Amino acid sequence: MNRFVFESYKTEELKRKVEGGGVPAPTRVEVIMSLVWTCARNAWRSNLVSPRSTLMLQPMDLRSRVSSTDVFSIGNLQTMFLLKRGVESSSSFDLEICETVAEFRKTKESVNEMIKENLQGNTLGQSLMRVIGDFASSLTPETDLYSMTSWCRKPFYEVDFGWGTPAWVGSTSTSNNIAYVCLIDSKDGASVEAWISLPEQDIPIFLRDQDLLAYAVLNRPGPDLTNHILPCVKN
Repeated sequence: MNRFVFESYKTEELKRKVEGGGVPAPTRVEVIMSLVWTCARNAWRSNLVSPRSTLMLQPMDLRSRVSSTDVFSIGNLQTMFLLKRGVESSSSFDLEICETVAEFRKTKESVNEMIKENLQGNTLGQSLMRVIGDFASSLTPETDLYSMTSWCRKPFYEVDFGWGTPAWVGSTSTSNNIAYVCLIDSKDGASVEAWISLPEQDIPIFLRDQDLLAYAVLNRPGPDLTNHILPCVKN
């Protein structure tokens, strides 16, 4: 698994580029996810032997969207939204990033609107099940799945089980041959770390992608953990 560090000034630079492409006030998660997925798709496309599609799965936290949820409720209360793309690419890399951010936002907002519309009745559960059904029907043998999640603004660095707060929080992947991306804030909040696992054949091309390396540093040394225990959150 590889780790890319996006410093805040580089993320702001990317946000300005996307905003200049017609997307108002893009968020750091939107632009980083879109950049990573576009670069991952470029690596994936270079190894294709037959036409296929890619599907991005992005979990959405329900706790912040359902006001009746008890803060002490146990479990992963979430839904998801999906983006699907074919093998084709846009006329330019910058245009593809802007298009992906716009589609990312539109799809996310449609799920947010669906949640709001169903909060007053007893239909939210049924609507969320339809989202899962859409995912199941979209995941065909001709589709490659990219599981992408953001843990930004989650209070991992405030957790203390009795031996102090974490010095460094990371993520792992359950397989060496899946496409998985997890965004996590650095402890000082000055950067975002993208922990990325891709199919083995795509990794060499992805790691050399200059469009990605223009905004992120690959496997930058982390903090000195000599005197610390590292909690690694496993997906």
